[in-house]
Amino acid sequence: MRELLPGVFTWSWFSERHGYDFNGYLVRAPGGNVCVDPVEMSDETLDAIAREGVSVIALTNRNHTRASARVREKTGAPVVLHAADAAHARAQGVAVDRELAFGDRVGPFVALDAHGKSPGEVALHWPERRMLVVGDACAGSPGRGSSSGCWRRRARGRSRRWSPRSRCTPCGWRCCSWCRDCS
Repeated sequence: MRELLPGVFTWSWFSERHGYDFNGYLVRAPGGNVCVDPVEMSDETLDAIAREGVSVIALTNRNHTRASARVREKTGAPVVLHAADAAHARAQGVAVDRELAFGDRVGPFVALDAHGKSPGEVALHWPERRMLVVGDACAGSPGRGSSSGCWRRRARGRSRRWSPRSRCTPCGWRCCSWCRDCS
């Protein structure tokens, strides 16, 4: 696990089927840490996540269930997912402990409507930190210059539903500030 930003950690898992990395995140938060879209990991990474502590496992869409059961089993943290995606996840054998609605809180985050890939897809916005976590912002290796596409380019303006204060450099959208496609 490596630190992308202060208090924001990531780890990657290479998908042979898709040909690129999937990424999971652990975000330190005052009321309890949030694990977002956990992907497969080594035992050492799982132990590190457990040592940090997890108060909730947030899934940004029904296709991001991946290693949520493993993190849930190790930490006891509940899995949350938007209600529109919950039945699909449960059909895959995933335990969903709480169903979200757009606007609900997940730790310090607010679940924002980002539907498209799935009807319940969410982006997680932490207003006080001006942080936006978008599960499918970039595929590849954040911060390493290897991605398969910038969210802004793929979404064709869909990100504009989120706050205009979510901007950054190089491309102007915080959701892909580490994406080299826009440099």
